[in-house]
Amino acid sequence: MEKINVNEIDFGKNVKIGIFGDSKLRNIKDAKKRNNYILNLKKLIHDVDPAEVYIIPEQGVSSEVLSALRALNVPYNLVLPYTGYCDVIDPYSKLHLKLALPESKSLMIVGKPPKDIKERNDILQETENFVIDRSDVLVSIFGNSSKNLIARRNNKFLDKDDKHVIFVNYDTIG
Repeated sequence: MEKINVNEIDFGKNVKIGIFGDSKLRNIKDAKKRNNYILNLKKLIHDVDPAEVYIIPEQGVSSEVLSALRALNVPYNLVLPYTGYCDVIDPYSKLHLKLALPESKSLMIVGKPPKDIKERNDILQETENFVIDRSDVLVSIFGNSSKNLIARRNNKFLDKDDKHVIFVNYDTIG
């Protein structure tokens, strides 16, 4: 995989991005490192200059992304796998979601509440594909301690020849 500066890529006009992340970001205790990550995140969003963003609201990365999108006045769509999906997220992330919801361009619900774990995993996969299919650029934000889900998702993104893919490891931002 080749490393390229985002400024060197012409994404074109009206680009739509899908942003995915892990839930570990809240564990960053170093205020300087966290602040640098947020500044770099805002710079990335500014440089790509998306017309629209799709994001699945989860605890961790998406809370910070939603704040950045709101600060930059970038239109975003919240995509939920099913009604009740956010019932189990932590209070910090729930607060970010409540603040982001009125400013979102739309709230999309992909499926029905699952009956079991297999059905839940299928709906999550369907939701991920929903975001991927509507995006020109995929952004994956993760840390060194991210789990297999993130590695699987990142490998899936590499198979998308028709998409630009941007990987951001927040543990490498000093």
